Amino acid sequence: MRADLLERVLLVCPSCTWKRGTPASLRLENASGTSTEVETGSLRCVRCSESYPIVQGVAVLASAGHRRVAQETAEVEDPVRLAGPHLLAHYGDLLPPGSGAAGDFWQRLGDLPATGLAVDLSASVGRATLGLARKAAFALGCESSFLTARLARQVLRTGRAPVRVVEEGSFATTVDADASSLGGTNAEFVVAEPDLPPVAPGRAGFVLAANLLERQGDPEGFLRRAHELLAPGGSLAVASPYTWWEEHAPRAAWIGRGEERTRDALVALLEGWGHEVVEEADLLLVLREHSRLEQVVRPHLVLTRKSGTAP
Repeated sequence: MRADLLERVLLVCPSCTWKRGTPASLRLENASGTSTEVETGSLRCVRCSESYPIVQGVAVLASAGHRRVAQETAEVEDPVRLAGPHLLAHYGDLLPPGSGAAGDFWQRLGDLPATGLAVDLSASVGRATLGLARKAAFALGCESSFLTARLARQVLRTGRAPVRVVEEGSFATTVDADASSLGGTNAEFVVAEPDLPPVAPGRAGFVLAANLLERQGDPEGFLRRAHELLAPGGSLAVASPYTWWEEHAPRAAWIGRGEERTRDALVALLEGWGHEVVEEADLLLVLREHSRLEQVVRPHLVLTRKSGTAP
């Protein structure tokens, strides 16, 4: 974790902020590392005294269950293999031609106009966050998986993305993609649940929610929190394939409730909260398992601007 992160972002306790409605700051305790990096320690809430660990340089600002999983998975031997399709989707365009990369989803999201503090609620292994950091004052990537958050930090710190390209079975090679050209060093990645971000309401100039909407137990509540994160005049980008499962949320909680097209219901909801649609686009995401197996997804992007003038 960057040693100056608390000053750059003014992190808050997710539980106090979003469950109790009383934002509370965090205090760094028992820190060890260097003058610029904190490798281990904890962040303690000044109000409720909840302690969030810093594990292998990653601040785990999530519920107790997520914190336990983070500590249990910290020693997984081959995270690059586990995250292989995602690393290829994020950084495959930086590999030599013929490496099997396709789709422009994360690249397009990283090119969106971001100002002030950009909060990426769907950071994964980091491509969009790094892109947003080129334009924003600072970019915070929130990722629910410890392993992928750690990989994103590795890319950020080294400028190299270890991309595993699988031909079939055990025939695979790992190539370092040169990510230094992305120029997104003005960023940090933390473990955080997308509906409980460690940022106070009204602090963000830009919020990105990619492939998250239909995975939430309360999709409208998730959108409301993303809206509340924004300062007046801030921008919200929602990208989703609109694939709904009742395993995640009952039909009555879906945006549109299965009776209205998701896009139409989403836009109406955001406009009711004072947003103006700035851009819409269909994007292409390809998750390549190996040379003969790919999953093709076509998420829809809605970019809006919140009413008001940025301070």
